[in-house]
Amino acid sequence: DLVSLLEDARRPMDTALRTQLMTRYLSEIPVQEQADFIRSYHILAAKRHLRVLGFFVRLCQRDHKTGYLKHLPHVYGLLEQHLEEP
Repeated sequence: DLVSLLEDARRPMDTALRTQLMTRYLSEIPVQEQADFIRSYHILAAKRHLRVLGFFVRLCQRDHKTGYLKHLPHVYGLLEQHLEEP
């Protein structure tokens, strides 16, 4: 899905590039549907980032894979961006 491509938990993407790609994607959606798409995008992105945060913590606690903890600040930052949207 688009959120997974533009907001990977382990590979941060340059904000300008992410904006450029989102703008290109939106150009293919009818103008009257873009607001609904953006709202849905924010909701799905917040849900995805919450799930990933939980998954990384579980990998650390259950499987002792502490390397995933280094990604938590990035994923949490992405989550915050979407929670700030109406």
